[in-house]
Amino acid sequence: MSQVDRSVEAARSFLAMNDFDDFYEAHHHRLATSAYLLTGSRNDAEDIAQEALARAYERWDRVRRMDSPVGYVYRIALNLSRKRWRRISREREDVHMPETGEDEAEAIVRRVAIRAAMRSLSLKQREALVLTEWLELSSAEAGSLLGVSAESVRARARRAREVLQRNMAGLDE
Repeated sequence: MSQVDRSVEAARSFLAMNDFDDFYEAHHHRLATSAYLLTGSRNDAEDIAQEALARAYERWDRVRRMDSPVGYVYRIALNLSRKRWRRISREREDVHMPETGEDEAEAIVRRVAIRAAMRSLSLKQREALVLTEWLELSSAEAGSLLGVSAESVRARARRAREVLQRNMAGLDE
């Protein structure tokens, strides 16, 4: 290759690089935003956008002559997003979840109802109930932690159970 051919090639390389810089500036933000809408994660979206643009850069001489270089980059991003979802799905399948025999939809409804019912309790009722029922402390132990008498703890827990029974009618214990 002659000196002139090398100079021409260097000039083409320089123009191609500047051409890619312009392409990057014009499309990076929108590509990253689109990837965010696909993944729901800013970090994953940025990784996908960067990877898609890096792959385009590696083949820029060919990519810039395509009918739609932007479409090519979006296709790469879409494929990377799909690959990410497949990996996440495999990882979730690898986690062993014990069978409860309970329908997942019913379990979700039950959890939502329990959270709502617990939020309907006053803080004092919630504290008494959690300490005595969940942590299985005696009324005296719970009273000591809360700075109230054992009788107050029993009264608060009783009122909490009454509220929960009213608010959770129809759900199993």
